[in-house]
Amino acid sequence: MLEIIGSGTVSEVTPGKVYRIRHNIGRDPQTGRYLKSPWKTVHCNKRQARDELARYKQELIEAEEARLHPAKRPVPTIREFAEEYLMVRTSTKNLSENTLKHNRCDIDHVCSLFGDYAMDNLTASMINKKCAAYRAATDASLNVLHRIAKMLKTLYRRAMIEGIIEYRQNPCFGIDIDRPAPADRHSLTIEEFKRLEAVVNDAPMDAHITGVKLGIATGMRKGEVLGLQWKYVDLEGHRISVVQQLSQAMVFKPPKSRAGNRSMHVDDDTVEYLKRWKEFQRQQLAENGVEQTENTLVVCREAGQFFDPRLYSRWFRDFCLQHDFGKYTNTEEYFDNLNPHLNHTVPSLVYAAISTI
Repeated sequence: MLEIIGSGTVSEVTPGKVYRIRHNIGRDPQTGRYLKSPWKTVHCNKRQARDELARYKQELIEAEEARLHPAKRPVPTIREFAEEYLMVRTSTKNLSENTLKHNRCDIDHVCSLFGDYAMDNLTASMINKKCAAYRAATDASLNVLHRIAKMLKTLYRRAMIEGIIEYRQNPCFGIDIDRPAPADRHSLTIEEFKRLEAVVNDAPMDAHITGVKLGIATGMRKGEVLGLQWKYVDLEGHRISVVQQLSQAMVFKPPKSRAGNRSMHVDDDTVEYLKRWKEFQRQQLAENGVEQTENTLVVCREAGQFFDPRLYSRWFRDFCLQHDFGKYTNTEEYFDNLNPHLNHTVPSLVYAAISTI
């Protein structure tokens, strides 16, 4: 704690024109010696120098007070904090375009309802009432309200960590919005799985079928199948290494976790199939003027380009329908009044042969 002793010292530099001033600011708790403030040069006469000494004392006191009790950051509006959060998240994290698009969409919703409120002025009651009114006015889905609530909770959790609001000021603890019911997922029976294997083995050899064959044999995810290159397939050693995946944004990236990087054994039947497919693909590519190399994708188009993961999923749904492994139902997945271009009703399979495909 700063302790100014005495009235200070004035040292003459140029008589009647320039002086240096400083104060005794107490003892050093470690050494016991008296400490001095830095010299401050003032341009004035000697009488005015005594006045400057008093001002300098006040400056030192105010600086110490600011150090001990730093001013709190003004509480931002939800819009200001949300934009700052998204900017930091975009700059410091390796996020996919799809993730950022959904973050942007969720923040737009939050700001449209609560953006002008200071973060310490919003209450749980206000959140619940505004969300209910928004849904009644726009027929927004429960999924939209859940995403709004989830983003609000993320923002307020971040604000508590940064000391902008206190725990008791967080209104999100009182949000009363149900989580949407998860979609039903159905697995194939053993008999159905055997029938799927038979259908795949009897089907004409092509890239789509090869992808399903890999999924059945290894359990690889769709992105991992579509991102697999021949250099990661050891046909002699009966092993496949997973080191990358093709994302929905059609960008090659590492698996989501360390455990995703793995090497797996491949059975004899699949190895023989891949050998025949590799030769078939080599000829197919050659007909299109493309040379097959170790960097060629195992599952690719006839001219070597990668598949759009969404189009591949659409093909697989049709494949399941064609062979009686599922049926379509019209299910409204998402309704967004703020971003109408995101509204969609898609045909869904009641169950799919391989859920990851």
